[in-house]
Amino acid sequence: MRSHAISLDWHHTPEGQGVLTHLTDQTTGERRIYGYLERPILPPTVQVVHYKLFLSGKAGIGKSSLVSFLLGQAHWTSHLGETPGIKVTNVFWPTKIQTQLVLFHLSLWDAGETASKKYSHIQPTMRSHAISLDWHHTPEGQGVLTHLTDQTTGERRIYGYLERPILPPTVQVVHYKLFLSGKAGIGKSSLVSFLLGQAHWTSHLGETPGIKVTNVFWPTKIQTQLVLFHLSLWDAGETASKKYSHIQPVCQENSTGVIFVFAFNDRRSFEELDQQIPNLSQAPTQICPIVVGTKLRSSGNEKMDASASSSPSYYVVCLHEKCSQEAAQFMADHLSAPVSKDGAGLIVEQEVLRPNGLILHISASRQRVLELAETVGIKKPDLDGVICEFEIAQADRFPESGLVGPLTLSDIHRCVLYAMEFLHFDHDRKYLPGHEDSKIMKGAPMLSAYREAGYIDTFPLHDDETLERLHKKWKHASIFNPPLDDIRDYFGENVALYFSFATFYTYFLMPIALIGIVQFILDRFLHVDFLFSNVTFSCLNLIGVTIFLEMWKRKSNKHNYHWGTGGKLRHKRARPEFRGELGINKITGKEEMQYPFQQTLKKVLFVSLPITVACLLVAFFLMLLSFQAEKFVYQKIHDPMSGEIPFLLSLVSNVPSIVYSILVFLMNHNYLHLAHFLTEWENHRTQEQFERHVVSKLVLFEFVNTFLALFYIAFYLQDIVMLKNQVFTMLIIQQIIGLLQETILPIVLKRPSTRRVMKKISKRVVKDLTKKFDVHHKQLETLPFIDNEESKIAMANYSLHRDPYESTYDDFMEMWLQFGHVFLFSSVYPLAGFLALLNNLFELKVDAYKLCRLARKPTPRSVRDIGAWYMAFSVTSVISVMTNCALLAMDKDVQAFAPHASGTDWALTFVVIEHVFLLIRLAIDKLIPDVSNSIKFAIDRDNYILKNRRVIK
Repeated sequence: MRSHAISLDWHHTPEGQGVLTHLTDQTTGERRIYGYLERPILPPTVQVVHYKLFLSGKAGIGKSSLVSFLLGQAHWTSHLGETPGIKVTNVFWPTKIQTQLVLFHLSLWDAGETASKKYSHIQPTMRSHAISLDWHHTPEGQGVLTHLTDQTTGERRIYGYLERPILPPTVQVVHYKLFLSGKAGIGKSSLVSFLLGQAHWTSHLGETPGIKVTNVFWPTKIQTQLVLFHLSLWDAGETASKKYSHIQPVCQENSTGVIFVFAFNDRRSFEELDQQIPNLSQAPTQICPIVVGTKLRSSGNEKMDASASSSPSYYVVCLHEKCSQEAAQFMADHLSAPVSKDGAGLIVEQEVLRPNGLILHISASRQRVLELAETVGIKKPDLDGVICEFEIAQADRFPESGLVGPLTLSDIHRCVLYAMEFLHFDHDRKYLPGHEDSKIMKGAPMLSAYREAGYIDTFPLHDDETLERLHKKWKHASIFNPPLDDIRDYFGENVALYFSFATFYTYFLMPIALIGIVQFILDRFLHVDFLFSNVTFSCLNLIGVTIFLEMWKRKSNKHNYHWGTGGKLRHKRARPEFRGELGINKITGKEEMQYPFQQTLKKVLFVSLPITVACLLVAFFLMLLSFQAEKFVYQKIHDPMSGEIPFLLSLVSNVPSIVYSILVFLMNHNYLHLAHFLTEWENHRTQEQFERHVVSKLVLFEFVNTFLALFYIAFYLQDIVMLKNQVFTMLIIQQIIGLLQETILPIVLKRPSTRRVMKKISKRVVKDLTKKFDVHHKQLETLPFIDNEESKIAMANYSLHRDPYESTYDDFMEMWLQFGHVFLFSSVYPLAGFLALLNNLFELKVDAYKLCRLARKPTPRSVRDIGAWYMAFSVTSVISVMTNCALLAMDKDVQAFAPHASGTDWALTFVVIEHVFLLIRLAIDKLIPDVSNSIKFAIDRDNYILKNRRVIK
């Protein structure tokens, strides 16, 4: 009784320490937990004693935590929820009994209370061993395993869909079909390989393209019967499952169980289990749910810090082949450096180097995002419904309604972009680091300089689940009532304002189209008094345009308030690309970049304006040259006797127009880059000022290229018939080309057959390029890697394969050109409004599809209104008053009502009518307030509450 048969200190001896080393997980330093059929490798002289222990008790009292505690695990308190079925934990404890080394095999069986009550077989199973646990180590077991092992790799053999192992017919085969469910990138394919015991289970790249079926056979001895378990593991890619509706039913059909997979470093994948598991109740047969968590190690600090693993990638920086190693390291260091060291304070990770260059993933911790939100001055509604600027110190006043606090995805992207673009080169640096042959502007923004030099691309990443919800809601919404708040939350205010304006403009076109059809029928078929119908139509059009623009201002100010983008321009924070010296803002009292406004004004007046005027004169000269060339060719090829032109020679007559069109296309392309460069060089303080000057340059150039020819025909040639044909032709061709270029062509290129052809072409192109250009950079040693199965890489691939969507410039430009064709010459071609309406009804739906299915996520911008585009529409409406009045005064049918009136009389009549319309326009502008009473009340209420809060403080 007083002696110890067990050596209590044996574990501290060299022999004991050596044995314990074999039983310890070298990664965690804790006691190793073995799989159900795993055994430690120890000498055969070691005696193994088996103990099966069954834990009994009600749910929630801590049975699972007790198991972990008994095993000596440090994280024994971290178990969440009730054990869903049976959990078997195997651990081996060595000890020395007198002189004999004994290994105690403890098999701890824990069953959830709910599962025990639901399935009657669980309790009996827990109390007995039906399976021979050591059968695999017997000669019989080893012989069977030899038949199921790949002799080349030494791993468990994977069988084809119709293959079976060759075993005696007495062996009973039990089939289990298991379907793996879960979002892309969480490790379903790696889990399959891991369960099969494959050594290369971490090497899977990308998402499973369709359905992948893996067949494996596991033998075991149940009492005296040899049983072969046939596991058929079905894995389907998330993208394919969403695209093809038959995939999910096929995978679940006749399934024994569904393995719901989530990743420990992807919180959303875990939260989605609540939606996925209840769907099993709808299955025709009973299916066993199995939940498996992956990437437990990735959620800790072994590969990356916790903030990196838990934060999704918000932006990617794609390094091109010619980007040097020095440049790549320079950007990575500054992006990841803390703010105290003049860095962006962001989380930067890298993928494995691709053949065409490295991809960096940019993320940010929750704290950093909130800091940036305060810096940017994002306004959100607080718990009292007051829209005010977010402050970290007052974070508890705001609801947790977004992805990070009250912030939506577009807000987060704005914050991260601000931090990225805020990085500037030193004022004394004249060349790009790593590319000394590339000059830069003084104090230029870092990423913009590399991007403009062609070394990198940057763009925000889609969130596939949020995008899918938005697309479903948008698809089922009315054309005239899109989900603008959801669009704003996902894409940003700039995109939401475009769709709001496009919808409002299309709605306005409905009465214009109706009046145009009536006027066309009266004039063409009923021959009603031309003067009366034309003048009435023109008056209604011009008054309608003015009302439309004033009502849009009210609607825009409503968005302005609800989206928190209001405020005076001088109070707005400087855009990140703004260059200058750090100083204190006299209004806000905050430190920010400052640059003399007089310098910007001088650049605009004495450099940008002359260059813009010179470009406009060149475009005007080319247009006149084109007309003269057509006239010259016509005189040379037409027969003066018959007046006819031979067919072959008629083709030659189109050469000047074709050459002019090509020149206009090339000039537009180059002028766009020139306009951006000049505006960036002018160094405007806010994003709105920058975009206003860019748009102004683009609109002036497009006006000369598109409408000057119509003015030339109308007022110089005075050919109304030709003008009608030209307006009709340009409007139709513009809409057809826009439809083909923006919609039909991208959709066709996404079709499988066409995509195969394009892939073959692209592979050849890439192959040729790799022969000429080598990648000039390698992996960056200072950055952590992203696991190949990470959802971050899946989302990067998802966005990389989509078409770039830089901004709403092209969409607004297309709409403004259409507006000009409809209203500048509405008295000549009244059906233009009807044709525009048909185009817009179709394009609104197509644009929604394009944005959600074909395009990369556009860069979100916080804008108060549509900016310079409103000025473009407003000025065009004023010009339309003048052109339509002038056209009516010039029309021969109108002049027939006063045959004795001179040209001066008609000119005076035109001036009087034009001034009357302008006075009416001014009256409408004054009568319709820009801000509705409800918005005024809401603003006053917010100001009152905020003022009282400051007084209380």
